[in-house]
Amino acid sequence: MSSNLKIVIFASVFFVFFIIYKSSPEYISGIKITDWISAFCNVFMAGAAIGGFWIAKNWQRQKMHEDAYQLSKKIVLNNYRDISNVYSDLCIRLDFYSIFISSLPQRGKEHLPDIEKVHQFKNKLNSLYHLRSELEDNVLYIEKLGWKFKIELLAYDEEFNNIAFGDLLQTTKSALDTIEFIILSIENEDQNDIVKGKREYLEYMITIKHEQRLLDAKYEYFKNFSKQVNGYFDIE
Repeated sequence: MSSNLKIVIFASVFFVFFIIYKSSPEYISGIKITDWISAFCNVFMAGAAIGGFWIAKNWQRQKMHEDAYQLSKKIVLNNYRDISNVYSDLCIRLDFYSIFISSLPQRGKEHLPDIEKVHQFKNKLNSLYHLRSELEDNVLYIEKLGWKFKIELLAYDEEFNNIAFGDLLQTTKSALDTIEFIILSIENEDQNDIVKGKREYLEYMITIKHEQRLLDAKYEYFKNFSKQVNGYFDIE
């Protein structure tokens, strides 16, 4: 039995007997010891029930708060950051290869990645769907626990996802498909396809860089919104 529960029980017993004594002291003096014991047991059980209910309710509230805080840490410290980092890494790599693709068909062939490397990039891009699902679940669950984004952030999640899973996702996919197309065209020594792939890839990179800047600015705003994790949420 916890110390808090003991305190509640004994306080309840003392309070009940104090009230009885103050209201009818002559009645108290005429009660047998067995009646006292029986009454004490009844009051003790009632106090235990009340104390148990109070402790259980308080524990449930504290547990929900702890669960919500753990979810809030994942959302603030991990979920948006992980999505942003996938795009940052891919954008840097694709921009690096654009230097050599822009020199095709005369130069740059030896600096392009092989097909296996391109597939690794595609797998990394596909990991965004899992990261998005995890983010959506965490935002949903934390609201069920009584935590909601502050009013200034209500539109943030939608805006962030619109950028991350809109044109940026589709254009990055197209760029990866195009660089694979260019590699195969080089292997087949098809100059026309190399030039075609080069033109498309460089156009995709313009869009990717633009969307990446929007995503970086959006995430930068989120990172700097509050110095404390719970500063992002209104808590019931």
